[in-house]
Amino acid sequence: MIGEYLKSMAAMMVMKGRCLYTAKGLFIISDNSRVGFQDVDFGWGKPLYGGIAKAVFLISFFMRFRNGKGEEGIVLPVCLPLPVMERFEEEVKRMIGEAADEVV
Repeated sequence: MIGEYLKSMAAMMVMKGRCLYTAKGLFIISDNSRVGFQDVDFGWGKPLYGGIAKAVFLISFFMRFRNGKGEEGIVLPVCLPLPVMERFEEEVKRMIGEAADEVV
């Protein structure tokens, strides 16, 4: 299935051309949660964190994360222009609030 998808994507890019990553309002997200950064061992034991050091402007990566309690999850560092970040924060708060209301 993945091979078919890649061939299809390659064919589409040949026919329509590569998409431009310079378009206004574009934000790129890549899923690195299965790369295995959490399993790298240089002889010092398991890492506490493995991934990018900080959020990069207009691109972000899903990565695995373990908190101080040992709970695992996925983290998505985000770096956006201030007005966009404020709007993003409002949207996340709204979604979390709606989700909590729906559960009750």
